[in-house]
Amino acid sequence: YLGRHPEKPQDLAVKVLPFHMAERDPVLVERFFREAQIAMKIKSPHLVSVYDAREEQGLYYIVMEFVSGMSAGAYLKKTRASGLDEAEALQICIAATQGLIAAHGEGIIHRDVKPDNILVPLDSAGKLLFSAAKLADLGLARSEEHGNSLTGSQASMGTPGYMSPEQAMDARKCGKPADIFSMGACLYALLCGRPPFHGKAPMEVVMMTVNQPHEPLASLRPNVSPAVAALVERCLHKDPQYRFKDSDALLSGLKLCRSVLGKPAAEQSRAVEELRGRQVIRESAPQPHFNELTIESGARPRRPHLLRAHLRQGFRAHLRHPPAPESSRTPRPARGRPGAIQKVRRRTAPHLRL
Repeated sequence: YLGRHPEKPQDLAVKVLPFHMAERDPVLVERFFREAQIAMKIKSPHLVSVYDAREEQGLYYIVMEFVSGMSAGAYLKKTRASGLDEAEALQICIAATQGLIAAHGEGIIHRDVKPDNILVPLDSAGKLLFSAAKLADLGLARSEEHGNSLTGSQASMGTPGYMSPEQAMDARKCGKPADIFSMGACLYALLCGRPPFHGKAPMEVVMMTVNQPHEPLASLRPNVSPAVAALVERCLHKDPQYRFKDSDALLSGLKLCRSVLGKPAAEQSRAVEELRGRQVIRESAPQPHFNELTIESGARPRRPHLLRAHLRQGFRAHLRHPPAPESSRTPRPARGRPGAIQKVRRRTAPHLRL
């Protein structure tokens, strides 16, 4: 609802929890207020501000900043359904990523980053101010401290087409890389007019997100700059380890793409190499070149880029891995130690972990 401040000449947005939902699920009321309390802690010009949360005569509501303008999704549909100009799309995502950095700094994972949740305000002349875009709706967010959704367990899945594979499989355990995937999907949609995964039914879209590669950005929009295409491909990697390590790194990549727009091919190539060179695999997940063949009975190696998933009972997924290969080598006596058995070692690809 559109509200008015009783003492100041200021328009406000009022988010109301419906009566029937509050009566049916008291826990939802608690989460509704928790959303407001956490959102009030985050201060950023690129996040929609939350001012207050109250209850009057059984009506629960949150008072928020009113953004006079339209969402990036509405602007895309109204003006250029086939895709926005690269400079506009990059500016929108740069501003939204700055809001994402503020949320991540407070331990908040948004989980529903999409064009419809990016609000673009109007300037004094009535034109859309893309550099002041704001990320809205923390309703599906998850607090790393509390470890659950702020506004309800059933609303934690996000939006098919924009959510990451790991969020589709288990939204309760997804982390900050899921938001980076979604921001890349936003940029993809703003440039192409549709998300990287789409289908007739939500379940079909989710299964495509988990199991199938997306159509490359350059194939849908051949005139897109190589740097932007490389950044989108990095964000949409199915393995979270190979995306940007955090939202700050994503922001640096977006600004780099903006800086080389319209520049010669040599500068574009250097930007592409720099974007690809920023891939940092976390230290908590080392990738050795050698693995000792000491696989316990029933154990199976993890192959992140070959994961095959099927969904059961809604969005819950179970991963199935190929069986561990048997060693073709036989133990032989170690040199210098008669009768000793040498451990069998075999070379594996860098991505294979046992």
